Amino acid sequence: ISIYLSNPDPSGWHGALLCLYQLVKNFEYKKADERGPLHEAMNLLLPQLYQLIVRILPDASDQSVLLQKEGLKIYFALTQYMLPLDLITREAFAQWMEVCRQVVERPVPPAALQPDEDERPDLPWWKCKKWALHILYRMFERYGSPGLVTKEYNEFAEWYLQTFSAGVLEVLLRQLDGYRSGHWVPPRVLQQTLNYLNQAVSHAYTWRILKPHMPAIIQDVLFPLMSYSPEDHELWTVDPHEYIRVKFDVFEDFVSPVTAAQTLLHSSCKKRKDMLQKAMAMVTQVLTNPATEPPQKDGALHMVGSLADVLLRKKVYREQLDQLFIKYVFPEFNSDRGHMRARACWVLHYFAEFPFRQENVLVEAVNLTVRALLHDTDLPVKVEAAIALQSLLNYQEKSQKYIEPQVKQVAHELLTIIRETENEDVTGVMQKLVCVYTQQLAPIAVEICQHLTTTFNQVLDTDEGSDEKAITAMGLLNTIETLLTVMEEQPEIMMLLEPTVLQVVVHVLQNEVKEFYEEVLALIYDLTSKHISHDMWKVFELLYQ
Repeated sequence: ISIYLSNPDPSGWHGALLCLYQLVKNFEYKKADERGPLHEAMNLLLPQLYQLIVRILPDASDQSVLLQKEGLKIYFALTQYMLPLDLITREAFAQWMEVCRQVVERPVPPAALQPDEDERPDLPWWKCKKWALHILYRMFERYGSPGLVTKEYNEFAEWYLQTFSAGVLEVLLRQLDGYRSGHWVPPRVLQQTLNYLNQAVSHAYTWRILKPHMPAIIQDVLFPLMSYSPEDHELWTVDPHEYIRVKFDVFEDFVSPVTAAQTLLHSSCKKRKDMLQKAMAMVTQVLTNPATEPPQKDGALHMVGSLADVLLRKKVYREQLDQLFIKYVFPEFNSDRGHMRARACWVLHYFAEFPFRQENVLVEAVNLTVRALLHDTDLPVKVEAAIALQSLLNYQEKSQKYIEPQVKQVAHELLTIIRETENEDVTGVMQKLVCVYTQQLAPIAVEICQHLTTTFNQVLDTDEGSDEKAITAMGLLNTIETLLTVMEEQPEIMMLLEPTVLQVVVHVLQNEVKEFYEEVLALIYDLTSKHISHDMWKVFELLYQ
């Protein structure tokens, strides 16, 4: 690697960088005392890598920028979980920070803005910026935040904050200024930029720099990001199932600029004086203006829901919440726009802990949510309604009696949604329903179990998106287990449930689907804790095999 990196012939650089990346990746998750061989190698290779990047940085060709990206990926993998201060001296650290600053700040060539927006993030210029931002954020978050780092980085964190944070913030604020004035920025670049700002909120030193810019950032960056976008509308219309998958995917949240915007808004309003009042003044202006378009109204309600826990702690806002629901949330349940009906459910879900001052407001909240779940024509609305219903059951004990008359219809609807969307969050709603309304649901327990079993088999039969599928399948098995647990005092129902549950148990054991063994063994335990049937002895044989 060293020979090729130091060779002036560029034809060997790419191969050398790929090899070096694999070498570093090999040690990425190792403890400090196991990284000795890597650090020995990097004493030689890291300065060579830096020299190569500095040499090719002025060259904006595709090939050069791809090499720069590879170099940044190597540095990120080397420092993601550990910053070896003996290997990376303060001088070397400052040099790499300067490389990242230059990469983030340099303009992209016109060619990087020509393809469709969906394709642009894959171009080397934008990928290079993304990795530079990855490094900047990771260094601040893990090693440069005094009071939030492990003790070996205490001194380094103080030095980082005083030396680099202001300069990086200025660069990122300029990036956001470009975004505010209409320049296109890739979602991941935007997300990492907002993550850095979010980290800056926690420190008095960086907050002083950020504070004067924050109202404009809330209004011109966070609010538009949190509003219903044309892309959202297209996905909702063309593929509602995919819309649900994207909106409820925890893996998507890790990379979404919308989630980053939500987090930054929450941090600044929770930790910094006057920010909540300024944000709520903006929201109020949007909600009270009759000319406000639905996407912007959606953004305002999204902001309110994201700040729910902060608002609930402040008496001045808590006292106005009943009116907020009556004036601005409940009417949206009758909107002709599906996304506004979904947002109304979403807001209720986030405010479910609110102690309603008037019971009739709670009754209306429950009735509107149940109606949306049972009768709405848009699947994403039904999913949001289901999750809002679970939150109401969790935090509003009085809501139970208002849901009870329709609990069987609700259960049937949930089963249909689970089968259609394979959404793990809705599976959790079913578990809650079974626990709260055990007696009322006993007559349809077998039907519920059959539905869950069919959906489980359906999930196992499709391979795509295996991580999500595994989470969904696990949720279904846990719901079946909940059903068995709450029905265990009713032997006649347990006897009827057993054949259906056995289908799942046998399927998993015979096909050796090992990731579900723990859940399946829990089901076997539930089916044998009071009585062991003839069929269960066959399962014993299957376990032995």
